[in-house]
Amino acid sequence: MKKSFKLFIDSLDILDDLTDEQAGQLFKAIRAYEADGVETLGGLLRAVFNPFKTNSDRAKIAYKNVVERNKANGLKGGRPKTQDNPVGLLITQDNPKKADKDKDKDKDKIREVVEHLNLICGTKYKITTEATIASISGRLSDGYSVDDFKTVHKIKFDEWNGTDMSKHLTPSTLYRPSNFEKYLNQQQAEQEQVGGVTW
Repeated sequence: MKKSFKLFIDSLDILDDLTDEQAGQLFKAIRAYEADGVETLGGLLRAVFNPFKTNSDRAKIAYKNVVERNKANGLKGGRPKTQDNPVGLLITQDNPKKADKDKDKDKDKIREVVEHLNLICGTKYKITTEATIASISGRLSDGYSVDDFKTVHKIKFDEWNGTDMSKHLTPSTLYRPSNFEKYLNQQQAEQEQVGGVTW
């Protein structure tokens, strides 16, 4: 059942020609007709009421048509859901990949770490090597910073440069989980040693 109905403003001009009592009776008759379909007026007010009745009947028919159409559409199951991977004639398409902003940030950090290692050690490691990317990403995900990498580069270069150990100034050695923290903390141990005494 409808919970509202429309009254068109231009149809209310007739109220100017009615007394307040007649206008009140007209509105009560409109309400009764909308609620129950009962006509309660007679005489002159019935003639005034007829245009309102006609508009009401048209609106009720239009409302019924919408209800029936919606009911029929509902029985059809509604709009079908779209598939994540629509199936074509020959192949299934992949879902589009969303840009990962964290990976972009990591790429910049990886580039900075490798370029610093190359600068300090005079090497030419590539930033695209899978093993290098994996070892740097692993330490970054462990919570280490780019400055931590630079500290390890400096400590191990100062210690190993010009010795047989210089061949180990590589990403695979420096960034190995079992080595990295030890190398980084080596700096702290050296800083705590003052005047030959370790604090």
